Amino acid sequence: MKNSSGLLLLLLLGTCSARTYQNVALRGRATQSKQFNHQLADANNAIDGNRESDYYTGSCAFSEKQTNPWWRVDLRDCCPERLNGADIHISNSLQDKGAGNPYYHSIYHIPAGRSLTITFTRLVEGRYVTVVLPGIDKYLTLCEVEVYGYRVPTDGSRANNWNQASCTCTNADFAPWWRLDLGKTHKVFSVNITNRRDGVPQRINCNGMDGRYVNIVIPRRSEHLILCEVEVYGSRLD
Repeated sequence: MKNSSGLLLLLLLGTCSARTYQNVALRGRATQSKQFNHQLADANNAIDGNRESDYYTGSCAFSEKQTNPWWRVDLRDCCPERLNGADIHISNSLQDKGAGNPYYHSIYHIPAGRSLTITFTRLVEGRYVTVVLPGIDKYLTLCEVEVYGYRVPTDGSRANNWNQASCTCTNADFAPWWRLDLGKTHKVFSVNITNRRDGVPQRINCNGMDGRYVNIVIPRRSEHLILCEVEVYGSRLD
């Protein structure tokens, strides 16, 4: 075994150099006719990106002695079905490593190489997003998880009594206005406005409008514009 030799096989397309392309075998899954009875002989060792030819380094595939032995690599990633049945939990608790948080959605199936977008139809608040695959002896494979939302404000005050000094008020101007500069363009999904002596803020859905400035205007009349709190929910567009 110490005098074993390795075979380096480069498959070239046309007349281009192999350096022009990526080694797609690294993302594949290898099999062989019959593996040699040794822990270092796994078929996937031949696609681990390591060109070391010494068998005892654990980077070579090795079959049993047989007639017409073969080795094969499937260039398509394996096992997309492993994610089937995974549950998504969202909350502020780490109970049961996040699995004890409220359940919001199940992943029934995502085809190999594809992405699944899950849109929540109601406000979901939480610090932790946990993906759990229930069952024994399961593999959980995630290639990318993207979470879109906004940071819940922690220091805003919805106090609506004028004497609490938490409201703004204009003069009795014609078409009075108030403006917020977000600093950069954001995709705004909703705006909450708390009125004087009204403890329930009014939500205005913006359906993902892009903009930097949020303007509140009372048009076509002279009026005091009083705002006790304005909350803008969205995400910055980089």
